[in-house]
Amino acid sequence: RNCQDLTLMQTGVNLALRSGQQTALVHQVSVNGAPLRSNYYYIDGAPMVSFQNLSPSSIIGSTLGIDGIQEYKVITSGISAEYGMAMGAQMAMVSKSGTNQFHGAGFEYIRNDVLSARNFFDTPAGAGLNAAGQQRRIPTFRRNNFGASLGGPIKKDNTFFFFTYEGFRERLGSGSSTTSTLAPGCKGPVGTVITVAACPQLGAGAPPVTIGSVSPATVQLINLFLDPNSPGNQLSFAFNQPSTENFYQARVDHTFSAKDSIFARYTDDRVNQLDRLKFPQFHDQYVSLMSYTSIGETHIFSPSLINSARISFSRNTQGGIVVYDQTHLPTLFAGVPLGSITVGGLDANGFQAGEPEHILMNFYTIGDDVNYIHGRHSMKFGTLLNQVQIGDDNPGNAAGTIDFVTIADLLQGTPDAITGNTPGSLLSRFYPMKTFGFYFQDDIKVNSRFTISAGLRYEPSTVPYDRQACAVDHHCEGGAAFPNPFTDVTPTFGPI
Repeated sequence: RNCQDLTLMQTGVNLALRSGQQTALVHQVSVNGAPLRSNYYYIDGAPMVSFQNLSPSSIIGSTLGIDGIQEYKVITSGISAEYGMAMGAQMAMVSKSGTNQFHGAGFEYIRNDVLSARNFFDTPAGAGLNAAGQQRRIPTFRRNNFGASLGGPIKKDNTFFFFTYEGFRERLGSGSSTTSTLAPGCKGPVGTVITVAACPQLGAGAPPVTIGSVSPATVQLINLFLDPNSPGNQLSFAFNQPSTENFYQARVDHTFSAKDSIFARYTDDRVNQLDRLKFPQFHDQYVSLMSYTSIGETHIFSPSLINSARISFSRNTQGGIVVYDQTHLPTLFAGVPLGSITVGGLDANGFQAGEPEHILMNFYTIGDDVNYIHGRHSMKFGTLLNQVQIGDDNPGNAAGTIDFVTIADLLQGTPDAITGNTPGSLLSRFYPMKTFGFYFQDDIKVNSRFTISAGLRYEPSTVPYDRQACAVDHHCEGGAAFPNPFTDVTPTFGPI
């Protein structure tokens, strides 16, 4: 149940593929061969794109809440001037409102590996163990998609509500993962002498090595390399990837009179997914939060003149959190989680050096559209004003990276390099900008078989800059990659 799959029913729309599979993080589509970032998405006239200017899918590629959508329109060609912010296709959604009668629905869809047959690639070794410690037949796969919706009157003929909830739970067995690790004969307390006979991974002819002879702290890093359980000093383990998503949407409509009505809607989608790393005691937890709030008012001045105004706020956040299953974890730098440990001949251990990361995008929007019919002319004109804020709390290499050229270097505690951020590094970025969209569209009905559509849209934007860096070095507007339409007086028709 992914409402954006409706996009794929339109001619010329193709799902972006990576290595023959759907991309994991976002539901990306290309329309008529255009770039993935050339599409734009609206709900009730308010923007709902991600910070990457892609579809508003969650980090697991889902877009829930189809029961709360009244209309879903995909415009791939002949786009009128009322749509802007992107050069490609426009996906416009209208949320569902209540009526004078109560209506509701509930559902649950279940997929379970108990009902699945084993495919060619499913092996007992890669399926892992069940809760009783017995060998599983196939990897775990449990998916539950459930939800309910309810709409009706608060005050008959005047005030209505509609609420929808949808939940998603998945436990996906990813099969067996194999990691090159350190043999038991290569480990011991500080002062232990390790020979090639005990630790062949040192390499033929290598001299004996004393653990911690240079830095006793290296024992903590050595112990993070779990003992192998497969031939060739390989560590094999199964992992069940858990994903949890909760979607809520509520809308209230109120009619003041036959000519004046207002609505308010709030949409909230929260996702949490745990992903494995090279060693089973380390995990990455990915989270995303998308919320969209809109208030709109429609006033009918006459049968031929209608005005629709709205304000909205949208927020899209994504981030990664490090998760460790044990206590007393060593760190490379005080106050931050352990980074990455690389050793020649072994798989990387620890976390990724650039975590945890948090990315945020805020959209403040004011819009107004006027529809006017006069004779053969059906005119529409209005504005869309956006205040955009993009924040990125990126630790860079805050957690650090420690590199050992050989296993002997690890045992002795002689790293080749330790990399990290310099003290006082600016790790947060905040980029504000504004867009100003103005348009006029006229559909002229020449006769019953011929209509001329003509429109003009002007949509300048301010130059984004790093406000955090501006506060440090007061260099706020430099380095712009394109001219500012408010200060550059050169003509803007054709190539800039």
